[in-house]
Amino acid sequence: MIEAMTVFKTLLFRAARRLATDPEAQAKAGEMARRAKPKLAKAMREAKVIHTAPDPAREAGRLVGRLRRKYLDGDG
Repeated sequence: MIEAMTVFKTLLFRAARRLATDPEAQAKAGEMARRAKPKLAKAMREAKVIHTAPDPAREAGRLVGRLRRKYLDGDG
Protein backbone atom coordinates (compact mmCIF):
# COMPACT_ATOMS: atom_id res chain seq x y z
CA MET A 1 0.00 0.00 0.00
CA ILE A 2 2.80 2.40 0.87
CA GLU A 3 4.56 1.72 -2.43
CA ALA A 4 1.38 2.53 -4.36
CA MET A 5 1.13 5.84 -2.50
CA THR A 6 4.74 6.65 -3.39
CA VAL A 7 4.11 5.87 -7.06
CA PHE A 8 0.95 7.98 -7.04
CA LYS A 9 2.77 10.86 -5.35
CA THR A 10 5.59 10.67 -7.91
CA LEU A 11 3.13 10.69 -10.81
CA LEU A 12 1.21 13.59 -9.30
CA PHE A 13 4.35 15.69 -8.87
CA ARG A 14 5.53 14.91 -12.40
CA ALA A 15 2.19 16.02 -13.79
CA ALA A 16 2.27 19.19 -11.68
CA ARG A 17 5.80 19.97 -12.86
CA ARG A 18 4.78 19.45 -16.48
CA LEU A 19 1.75 21.74 -16.07
CA ALA A 20 3.82 24.40 -14.32
CA THR A 21 6.12 24.69 -17.33
CA ASP A 22 3.36 24.64 -19.97
CA PRO A 23 2.64 28.20 -21.22
CA GLU A 24 -0.89 27.27 -22.28
CA ALA A 25 -1.68 25.87 -18.83
CA GLN A 26 -0.21 28.99 -17.21
CA ALA A 27 -2.44 31.22 -19.35
CA LYS A 28 -5.50 29.13 -18.48
CA ALA A 29 -4.64 29.28 -14.76
CA GLY A 30 -4.22 33.05 -14.96
CA GLU A 31 -7.61 33.43 -16.65
CA MET A 32 -9.28 31.21 -14.06
CA ALA A 33 -7.70 33.20 -11.22
CA ARG A 34 -8.86 36.47 -12.79
CA ARG A 35 -12.44 35.19 -13.10
CA ALA A 36 -12.47 33.72 -9.59
CA LYS A 37 -11.15 36.84 -7.82
CA PRO A 38 -14.53 38.67 -7.50
CA LYS A 39 -16.25 35.51 -6.26
CA LEU A 40 -13.54 34.92 -3.68
CA ALA A 41 -13.81 38.53 -2.51
CA LYS A 42 -17.58 38.14 -2.09
CA ALA A 43 -17.09 34.91 -0.13
CA MET A 44 -14.59 36.67 2.15
CA ARG A 45 -17.06 39.50 2.81
CA GLU A 46 -19.77 36.96 3.71
CA ALA A 47 -17.35 35.09 5.98
CA LYS A 48 -16.53 38.36 7.79
CA VAL A 49 -20.24 39.07 8.27
CA ILE A 50 -20.71 35.63 9.78
CA HIS A 51 -17.64 36.02 11.98
CA THR A 52 -18.70 39.40 13.41
CA ALA A 53 -22.40 38.54 13.81
CA PRO A 54 -23.86 38.29 17.32
CA ASP A 55 -25.14 34.80 16.45
CA PRO A 56 -22.67 33.29 13.95
CA ALA A 57 -24.58 30.00 13.73
CA ARG A 58 -27.72 31.79 12.52
CA GLU A 59 -25.76 33.75 9.90
CA ALA A 60 -24.01 30.59 8.72
CA GLY A 61 -27.40 28.91 8.42
CA ARG A 62 -28.69 31.77 6.30
CA LEU A 63 -25.64 31.48 4.05
CA VAL A 64 -26.20 27.75 3.63
CA GLY A 65 -29.85 28.44 2.80
CA ARG A 66 -28.88 30.97 0.12
CA LEU A 67 -26.35 28.59 -1.38
CA ARG A 68 -28.87 25.74 -1.37
CA ARG A 69 -31.48 27.87 -3.12
CA LYS A 70 -28.95 29.14 -5.65
CA TYR A 71 -27.25 25.89 -6.57
CA LEU A 72 -29.68 23.11 -5.72
CA ASP A 73 -33.07 24.68 -6.28
CA GLY A 74 -31.95 26.76 -9.29
CA ASP A 75 -33.45 30.03 -8.05
CA GLY A 76 -30.18 31.94 -8.27
